[in-house]
Amino acid sequence: NPELELARRESALHLKAAVGEAVAGLSQSDRLVLKQHIVGRLSIDQIAALYGVHRATAARRVSGAREALMQGARSALMRRMRIGEEQLDSMIGLLESRLDVSVARLLDDEAST
Repeated sequence: NPELELARRESALHLKAAVGEAVAGLSQSDRLVLKQHIVGRLSIDQIAALYGVHRATAARRVSGAREALMQGARSALMRRMRIGEEQLDSMIGLLESRLDVSVARLLDDEAST
């Protein structure tokens, strides 16, 4: 179905832009810890050792950064697509499944510049 394919492509473009906005809106420390966890594939224990903190503290830090990213991406996506939270919730599976790939690409590109 051409209309469905067009809608899918348009949604993917909005998603990519929304994730970009969300990454840009993160604090430098949140971007760094996400980059270490997602791009660098550091475990919670490795991040804890790197910062000299307990693993629970490192886990909260990664979780908090991921949550900030998700909230930023949700807000940007709702604004860009002019949809409400209910409509977004039906698309959330797509957002979560592509989030790590999009974030990894953005954070990796950021390191290159």
